[in-house]
Amino acid sequence: MLLDLAIPGGGMEALKRIVVQVPSVRCMILTVCDLATTAIAALNAGAKGYVLKGVSAGDLKKAMWTVANEESFVSPEFATKLLQAAQLNVQHASSIDQLTHREAQIMKAVEEGLTNREIGEKLEISEKTVKYYMSAILQKYGVTNRVSAVIAAQKLRGATLSLGN
Repeated sequence: MLLDLAIPGGGMEALKRIVVQVPSVRCMILTVCDLATTAIAALNAGAKGYVLKGVSAGDLKKAMWTVANEESFVSPEFATKLLQAAQLNVQHASSIDQLTHREAQIMKAVEEGLTNREIGEKLEISEKTVKYYMSAILQKYGVTNRVSAVIAAQKLRGATLSLGN
């Protein structure tokens, strides 16, 4: 089945329902959306292929046969973008994994909007120690301020890739 993500009512929702209700149907997305996050979400939702509109009739036919023969397919010109996104996610995931327990506690408190003084009181450490840990966190996330650290932490948690179907 060819499915466009831009259909009225939402192609992603339709994909999820189709995969659950008729698991034998192999869905391939045909879309203009070249965002890696959207492609990954579609593949995680059960799509077996992802092809960008503008593909030649011959290439579309090849993609359809590939998916119909129980293989997965991604437009070759788009595959590089997906691989780069996956590699970036692995690098970011390792940044999260590199936070120590104390750094993770401090990052959580920063996300709650606490000041260094409040974090120190909450964790029963000095404000200077909080600043030391914040410096380490900023360095690990590759950012220069607390707001950027919060944004980076939230993006990293939300960017987990799971390309296996």
